[in-house]
Amino acid sequence: MISTVVLSAILLVGTLVAAAEDQSALSPDSEVYDFSRILEDAEYELTEEEAQKVLLQNQYADERITEAELVLEEGDSEKSQELLEDYEEHLNEISQVVAEMKENEKDSSEVEEVVAEKSVERNSELQDLLEKEDLPEEAKEGISQAIDNQEKAMENLAEAQEKAREAQEQAEEKQAEAQEQAEEKQAEAQEQAEEKQSGAQEKAEEKQSGAQEKAEEKQSGAQEKAEEKQTGAQEQAEEKQSNAKQEDQQGAQSQANENTDETEERGNADSEGDQRP
Repeated sequence: MISTVVLSAILLVGTLVAAAEDQSALSPDSEVYDFSRILEDAEYELTEEEAQKVLLQNQYADERITEAELVLEEGDSEKSQELLEDYEEHLNEISQVVAEMKENEKDSSEVEEVVAEKSVERNSELQDLLEKEDLPEEAKEGISQAIDNQEKAMENLAEAQEKAREAQEQAEEKQAEAQEQAEEKQAEAQEQAEEKQSGAQEKAEEKQSGAQEKAEEKQSGAQEKAEEKQTGAQEQAEEKQSNAKQEDQQGAQSQANENTDETEERGNADSEGDQRP
């Protein structure tokens, strides 16, 4: 673990660095410059988000250009060359992180735009620096190399952006094609489902119609049987009624005949009695 004394020293130096940076660009000749670079490295290592890493490297690249101008004004071309080499390392790191973002299919368009804008500004600064009078040949070579590398980085970035746009267009085309195919399949499935539903409905209607016809036939047959039974019962009733009437008539006729016979017998008996002396 870091002791309290060491931690306090880091915080103190960090405060001094921040104060110096607030006033103006921190000169490489400053007593806290080396420690500021250590803090810079620590900040970068602790940063996890790739887009933020790109923005940090972009910021560091700006600072190296400014620092290179400061030491050139002081006549230290060797230190300026070192800072320009550091500047190129920042550019390489930017390219590497952007490439990783693309490999991981992460959107790098926003940070690429920021880097592109800053690259134009830095290229202009380097051109102005190269045109300064009494510039040592060694410094000119270093600045020219930095300009070349900057232009290459800008070209690579432009190519990467173009590839990203092409990849995006291809992805959108594939997505549109896949969506179109999905819609066609969905429409086909819907049509098949409707056909199946229509067929099932037709079959159901046929079954219902057949069942209704059978029911009507059964009902008609039952009604006919009921009417036949009713007719038969009515005929039997009428027959019974006719037979009963006929029996009653025959009984009455028989009774009448009996009464007639009795009357005749009585008449005959009375005649015989009158004829006796």
